[in-house]
Amino acid sequence: MEGMSKSATVVGAGIAGLAAAIALAECDYRVTVIERGKKPDPDSPGGAGIGISSNGLDALAELGMKGEVQRAGVRTRIGSIYTDAGLQLSRPTTTGAGRFVGIHRQTLLQLLTDRAEDLGATIEYEKVIRSDADLPEADLLIGADGIRSTVRKWSFPKVRPDYSGATCWRGVVEADELTPDQLEVWVGRGTEAGIVPIDGGRAYWYISVKAPMGDKSDDEATLAAETIGPFDSPIYEHVLATEPASVMRDDIHYLPTGLKRFTSTRTGTPTILVGDAAHAAMPNAGQGVSQAFEDAATLKILLARHRNIDNMLAAYDEHRVERSQKIQQQSFDMFNLMQANNSISSAVRNGVLKAVPTLVQELVVDWNMRWPNPRIRN
Repeated sequence: MEGMSKSATVVGAGIAGLAAAIALAECDYRVTVIERGKKPDPDSPGGAGIGISSNGLDALAELGMKGEVQRAGVRTRIGSIYTDAGLQLSRPTTTGAGRFVGIHRQTLLQLLTDRAEDLGATIEYEKVIRSDADLPEADLLIGADGIRSTVRKWSFPKVRPDYSGATCWRGVVEADELTPDQLEVWVGRGTEAGIVPIDGGRAYWYISVKAPMGDKSDDEATLAAETIGPFDSPIYEHVLATEPASVMRDDIHYLPTGLKRFTSTRTGTPTILVGDAAHAAMPNAGQGVSQAFEDAATLKILLARHRNIDNMLAAYDEHRVERSQKIQQQSFDMFNLMQANNSISSAVRNGVLKAVPTLVQELVVDWNMRWPNPRIRN
């Protein structure tokens, strides 16, 4: 850590990897990012939307990107939750706890890519890493290669993703007069669906339903429309208006919360796991991207604070393991609540959501989601 020139390799050029690359470059590391996929096409149709909550925005501020991301996205808030029959279970949030930025994934990736490259990071696309022998020599290795991380397997081979029991359709479409100006959610038996405005005058919708793993259809757009059709929701019209070929369907997997640390030296190179490689969670709490930004901001702060690499790795685990796994557990609990799949559990869910005042919900969210910035929490 004390050399004139420090180098880092980041495996994965997704949101977590690019954010980590920015953090490293701001700490004067020479950064190489390796990505197995092709360079994203900013003009490609479809894709997915992302919500960045207040803790993620606070972490982005550490990376010097909060304002830029806010300007590029849509400032919105958590709105109401309804039953499939249209009964309102909760009202829109009114405090800062419910505010977030809605943004297309590709828009965010482009912002992060531009920032990383402006700071001197090199991004190599279409390069497959099968073993640590394929990596360039570096002082630090960042595993940001997703839920099925190759880097994680080298240090924690027994940690594997689990299937949640749910699959999810997602789509992006031009917004219209039916598009709400905030996140609106509908719940039915075993089903959760939502829609939110994002940048470019577009709307992002999703439909999550309990299903056997691997179920597929030759016409996913039609199946998505049939699933949401019985709901008293504008999502149906948005699904019909979406280009069918752009509708995505993915089974939802998550990582168990059994990892005791996100760092390792087993390969001989100090290694840190970030993003879904470390703590892939259910999407119900909307924290995947925000946790990745917390990872990167924490990395930046601790690299500047600790000259000894072993101390830095220990501090990273101290700040990130318990925090992110708490969010993972909350996300899984929320999934079980929102996608209750029998009449009794659905009735209990509806009763709970209707009985708890919105302000109480916001206070709980604010308390749980507030980022414990290492600059404040030593």
